Amino acid sequence: MLIKYDFWKPFRNFITKTQIKKINLKNKLTKI
Repeated sequence: MLIKYDFWKPFRNFITKTQIKKINLKNKLTKI
């Protein structure tokens, strides 16, 4: 279980980062 979590952690971090970028992009578009 711990090994699986460690394996998926960077992948999950990447997904959250891309989601944050998308949200930031949407916010910028709505501001303009």
